[in-house]
Amino acid sequence: MVNKNENYLTEYMKISEELKHISNSLMRLQLLFSLYENDKTMKEINSSTKLNYSAISTNTRILELEEYIIREENTYSLSNIMRLYLKNLMEFDKTIAILKEFYNLFENHKVRNIPLKSISELHMVEDSKLIESTGIDIYKINEIIIDSLKKSNEIKAILPISFKELTKAIEKFINKGKKAELKISEDIYDDFVENIDLDLENLQIKELNKDFNFLLLISSDKLILGLYKKEGSFDQNRILLSKSEEALKWANILFDSI
Repeated sequence: MVNKNENYLTEYMKISEELKHISNSLMRLQLLFSLYENDKTMKEINSSTKLNYSAISTNTRILELEEYIIREENTYSLSNIMRLYLKNLMEFDKTIAILKEFYNLFENHKVRNIPLKSISELHMVEDSKLIESTGIDIYKINEIIIDSLKKSNEIKAILPISFKELTKAIEKFINKGKKAELKISEDIYDDFVENIDLDLENLQIKELNKDFNFLLLISSDKLILGLYKKEGSFDQNRILLSKSEEALKWANILFDSI
């Protein structure tokens, strides 16, 4: 039986070949990205791309035959499939840029338990910062996490680990009547809830009995993502932080998937 990953790979290869064919021509890419912005006449394509009319005419004819673009009277538009291809191409480009920018985080840490869908949508966290502790300020990351709790009115969190200051900060947060939705590793669950009233209306808490190796904190205006090192310990010196709406949307999708 063919598994989901094999189906995914097969479909990806089909799309990859089409994109490779398109990207072999810089002129066609210019033309297609111009139409991605909005439908255009030949004159408007010329103004947008600076391609001459002969090149536009030749390439639009080729793209029409391949059903990548559609002409209605004097106006050209992208086919639905091509619009999706270009959207994926741009998102893939953003994802590659993110992986390069945050190489030290994603290459040297475990990401296997982050769902494939969330990995494929990393482009949504492009407006992020990698925050790292230094030898001078070794508690920087812990302080950022706790400060985020103090300034927020509600949180969602996936916690694979705990430390004394974090547990106390969450207890205070909940006792102030602020809304918290927590998913806690079974390894720390009993110790974590020891001093927490589980019947509070503002608290939703779930014990996770499956392996996961990342910390996720979503406050009112902030995403914090922490990962485990490849050797197995949680990296308390490095987090990904973002305040963008897209990143928060990505974080909420990830939270709901666990």
